[in-house]
Amino acid sequence: HDVIKSEVQKADHPWQQSLDDVLTILRRFSQPGQYLVEPFCGSGTTISGAKQCGLEWNAFEIDPEAYKVALARQVRESLFDGF
Repeated sequence: HDVIKSEVQKADHPWQQSLDDVLTILRRFSQPGQYLVEPFCGSGTTISGAKQCGLEWNAFEIDPEAYKVALARQVRESLFDGF
């Protein structure tokens, strides 16, 4: 079994995951057009990966500060879509 290990700077959220690790998992276990539900979106890394993999998604976050971080990240990334 492959073990995914990478260092990630946890600047936005204490449990922030590496985008590369998230992309590896999503590409192995999903196909474009499938639906992803992220009940603990934290800093939004999984949502960023889902968008890159062509997945439909819905995310939830109970922590108002984490929600603000995830929302700002998605807005920031959407500004550069297509570049």
